Amino acid sequence: MVLHAIHGVRITDSVKNLVPAGADIHCETATLIAEEREQLEGISAIPGSVELLTRLPSQPNECRLPAYSKRQC
Repeated sequence: MVLHAIHGVRITDSVKNLVPAGADIHCETATLIAEEREQLEGISAIPGSVELLTRLPSQPNECRLPAYSKRQC
């Protein structure tokens, strides 16, 4: 039931919907985010993702999309 309530929902909104009334939403959200950052066991990079990220420019406005060939679908 919880997974259904949080899937595709921003973490702050999920916390608002699930914590008891009167809880400090910002504190609960910060605690959850900190715990997620620390729990890395069993998490691994998707093949090729590290290489892709290292090739991205350091500034977002430097990003250039490749020219795609015109084709008919």
